[in-house]
Amino acid sequence: MTPSSPRRLATTTTDEQAQYHARLAGAAELYAESSWKIFPLVRGTKIPLKGSHGHLDATDNLEQIKKWWRDNPGANIGLALEANGLAALDIDRHVDQSGQVRDEFEVLARLEAELGPLPPCPTQTSGGDGQHRVFTVGRGLALKRHMAPDGVE
Repeated sequence: MTPSSPRRLATTTTDEQAQYHARLAGAAELYAESSWKIFPLVRGTKIPLKGSHGHLDATDNLEQIKKWWRDNPGANIGLALEANGLAALDIDRHVDQSGQVRDEFEVLARLEAELGPLPPCPTQTSGGDGQHRVFTVGRGLALKRHMAPDGVE
């Protein structure tokens, strides 16, 4: 759901950065128009803006969202999962603390081969070529933070 990776910004021109910022602001506005409650994050991170209350500030108020992205161009978009009745599956490839490569895509493929494929859902690219897959679970349903099997967040 994020337009492209923030890591690319280090080698882009000012014009390309402005286009990237405009795509982020446009995506934020689209979420609001879809009644999804969102909040701004520090550019290139999952950290709420300094002085904010993170997901507690999430809103679908278009004027507030336009102000946030006007005041913080390039801010990442935080999606308030529980407030929107959503859950996310975070799938990555990374090296764990023991030095072993963990490919959560392989784990997910094995699970889907055994249990059947996941339903179609909105998918965004996350930093490090991972994915966030977003599913509707219903408002008010409290999910445990880490319900996925080992190897998938």
